[in-house]
Amino acid sequence: MSRLAKVDHFVGHLLIGGFKPNHHPHAAHTVVASQPEFTTVPAPTTTTTRPLTVAEKAALQVSPAVYEEWKKVNKCEEGGNWHVEGSQYSGGLGISNVNWALNRPKDFPADGGQATPDEQILVAEKIQSNPPDQNGCDGSW
Repeated sequence: MSRLAKVDHFVGHLLIGGFKPNHHPHAAHTVVASQPEFTTVPAPTTTTTRPLTVAEKAALQVSPAVYEEWKKVNKCEEGGNWHVEGSQYSGGLGISNVNWALNRPKDFPADGGQATPDEQILVAEKIQSNPPDQNGCDGSW
C-alpha cells in the first residue's frame, strides 16, 4: 500500500469512527459527511429601548475616579449626605442655591438636594473644574 493510501486509510478510519471488525483493511472507503442541523432563530422584529434618564446620562459622564474625589468634598461639606436642602445651600457639595440655579442644566432638579451625586458633580465642575483641596476638611470651597 502506498504512503498516500495508508494515510487515506487511516483518515478514513478516523472519519467513520475507528476500525470495524468486519471491515477489510484494504477495501475502498467511501465517507459520507453528514450536514449539521442548524436551528434558525428568527430575528427580533421589534426592539424596545427606552431613552436614558437625566440621572443615567449624568452617571455616564462622571468617572469612578472623579466621583471619589468629589466624594471627599461631600464628606467635608455635608458629612457624607448628598441630599441636604437648605435656604442658602443645597446638595452634598455646598453649592449655593443661587449658583445651582445659574449652572444647572434645565433638565436637572431645581434644588441641588434633589439631584443625584453625579448631577451635583457635573454642576460643581461647571463652577470649578477640579475638586477643591479640602486640607483635611478645613474651610469650604
